[in-house]
Amino acid sequence: MAVTVYWVEFNAGYGDGSTGTALAQSLNFGSVDLANLTPASYPIAAGSNGFAKYIKIHFSGSYTQISNAKLWKSNGAYKTGEAIKFSGNYVKGTGAPTATALPAVSGKAVPDIAVASPGSANVCLPDLTTDILKQSEHESSPGYASGAYSSMMAFQLQTTSSAPAGPVNTKTISLTYDRQ
Repeated sequence: MAVTVYWVEFNAGYGDGSTGTALAQSLNFGSVDLANLTPASYPIAAGSNGFAKYIKIHFSGSYTQISNAKLWKSNGAYKTGEAIKFSGNYVKGTGAPTATALPAVSGKAVPDIAVASPGSANVCLPDLTTDILKQSEHESSPGYASGAYSSMMAFQLQTTSSAPAGPVNTKTISLTYDRQ
C-alpha cells in the first residue's frame, strides 16, 4: 500500500486545536486569508505581501516511518521583485495571519524557499527526538496509519515595488521524503 499525502491549510485562528481549515488544492497567495483562493479575485499590490499560508502535511497509508522531508520550488520562474518565503518549522506568534512581513522564526529571518532539492531535510516532523513519523504512533488499523502530520510550515509571497502588474508565473512546489 502507498502513502497518501494531503496539504492541510490553517486559516485565521490556527493553532487552536483544530485539524485545519481545508485541504489545500493550491497554495495560491492573495490579499485575504483564505484557502484555495482565486488570485485574480484577491490581487496583491506591487510592494505588498500576500497573506501567509500555514500548511501541515498529512500522511496516511502503510509505512514503518517517514523521514528526511524536503520541500522546494522545483519549477516556475520568479518575476522581477517577487519572492516566496518558507519555513518548514513555524511556531505561531500572537495574532492571526497577516499580510505584513512574515515574523521571524526562532530569532532568524524566514528565508526564501529553496529552488533546488535541499541537501538535508527542511520540513520538520513532530517526533522531537528523531524527527520522523512512526506508523505505530498514528496507527488507525493494523498496518495502516492516519493522522500523522508534519510540523507547521509557513509560506508567504512577498513583492517589491518593482514587481510588474498582472499575475505571477505558476510555480511547482515539490516534496520528497524517505518511506520505510
